[in-house]
Amino acid sequence: MGKLVVRSLPWIAVCFLTVVLVVSGHAQSAPAVIGIQGTLAYDVSWVRTTTPSNGLEYAVGRFGGRAAMRLVPRLYVGVGVSSWQFDAGPPPGFVVPPNEYDAVVTAVVFSAYGQLYPLGTTGTFIRGGVGYANTRRYAPDFEFLESYNVSHLAIAGGVGADVTLRPHLAITISADYTSLLGAAGYRQAKSALLMGVGLTLR
Repeated sequence: MGKLVVRSLPWIAVCFLTVVLVVSGHAQSAPAVIGIQGTLAYDVSWVRTTTPSNGLEYAVGRFGGRAAMRLVPRLYVGVGVSSWQFDAGPPPGFVVPPNEYDAVVTAVVFSAYGQLYPLGTTGTFIRGGVGYANTRRYAPDFEFLESYNVSHLAIAGGVGADVTLRPHLAITISADYTSLLGAAGYRQAKSALLMGVGLTLR
């Protein structure tokens, strides 16, 4: 199932970005009188590891959150948290017993970001940020389970749209790419593509 999802990723990405473009044409900016917005989103992720890598691997969906304040009329700055976990299959040529995995990789990313609405009359936005990522890899070692904990600088960028439901409530769809700088070693998380749907109060 995971391999099928990975092979379908280009089509999923095209469909997702098409939805962003379509709904952004109908999205309207909320008045945001208080100048603060918060988002709770559910993200589906695809993760790439360091060598040996199987390319982008489907990860477990997880919730993430963001909170920001308006700096100027079209720009918000704030903080956010996202995470992922996936069961890394064996690299090419490496054999493990059926239904077992070579490693389990998790990551939690804390970031500061800016979110810009370039078109003032729509909810379409672009965003970018930097932050701190804590990654952990669990791997079998004979009769033991070893844990490797590493921290990285993270950079991220993405696009999305807010579709207004009420004056201060919107559905937010987004796609973000996160890169973990300096990731090295065996089967460490290196980058991730996250596609999410959430609710935004503003």
